[in-house]
Amino acid sequence: MELDRKEFHFDLDIKLLKDVYPSKHENAWKSTWSDIKNLMMRNGFDHQQYSGYESIGRMSYQNAYFVIDTLISEYPWLTDCVKAATFTEIGQRYNLTEELKTKGSVSNDVPFSRDTRKEIHFDLSIEALKRSYSPLSAHAWRKAWSDIRLFLESQGFIHTQYSGYESSVNLSMDSICLTLNSLISELPWFPEAVKIATVTEIGDRHDALAYIKEQHPVVAPTPIMTPNRTQQVSCLRVEANMARMASKVLERNQLTCSMHATDRESR
Repeated sequence: MELDRKEFHFDLDIKLLKDVYPSKHENAWKSTWSDIKNLMMRNGFDHQQYSGYESIGRMSYQNAYFVIDTLISEYPWLTDCVKAATFTEIGQRYNLTEELKTKGSVSNDVPFSRDTRKEIHFDLSIEALKRSYSPLSAHAWRKAWSDIRLFLESQGFIHTQYSGYESSVNLSMDSICLTLNSLISELPWFPEAVKIATVTEIGDRHDALAYIKEQHPVVAPTPIMTPNRTQQVSCLRVEANMARMASKVLERNQLTCSMHATDRESR
């Protein structure tokens, strides 16, 4: 599969939303997200999490922006309160949830995956986090997201929104699995707490905010991220981190084998 699907993300200004929403009933504005979800799903998109949608099948930019036209035509007040909107070119999505839950780790079972930028998304169980962090303090579980963020950013990933992270350079699925397994080594509660975990192939990201705000025609969207020297330097940093992580995993496996051998001899 080429990177020919589209992922749409948006963010709304809640204060402005309350001001411009047509119904002035106290909590009527809260239906905004379900209204948007229903329209997007009627027009070839599937809801992922929060304010993220991805096209079910192949979708051109012409068709993607036609859906936005339909959205604005249905809810014209959105132009006043939207503060961010992007389209991202995406390819295959891999669901790692079951393997994480059953094995406590991930392995690359994708024989033909390509080296592209990758986006990691996950959702965590609050109850599982509270159990894992409870010996520390009653509210320690709240730092789970910052712990994950610190680790992934140290490995060259960029935090996008909520529980989404994308690589700054092209990575293989082997590299992604190595990163996630190293994350588990650092935060062993992760497999138990995760409710869903996915990895998606991604390409360029395009800013759609100006189009929504001013209805400018989009002929050839300009990518927000393009390869440059910063990305090349980041690639070297990621490769160095991967080498260090592989060394740690090898050392841990050797230590485990040694402990098992000692245990057998003592018996």
